[in-house]
Amino acid sequence: MDKLALGLSAITLIYGCLLYLSFNFREVMNWLNKLRLSTILVREKATVKRMSNQTDTAYKASDRMAA
Repeated sequence: MDKLALGLSAITLIYGCLLYLSFNFREVMNWLNKLRLSTILVREKATVKRMSNQTDTAYKASDRMAA
């Protein structure tokens, strides 16, 4: 009887975790991203730097067209 109760409680716990993950998927992914925050910050800085260079190039090209 104790093994049956333990098995049922384990199944209930797993089922509850799966339900939580399915309903709060975005929050769980945000939490996982916070664990890997340092690599994400490095990627964002690289992306921002690259975007600013592309923007400067676009402005220079539009200035040439206007002139």
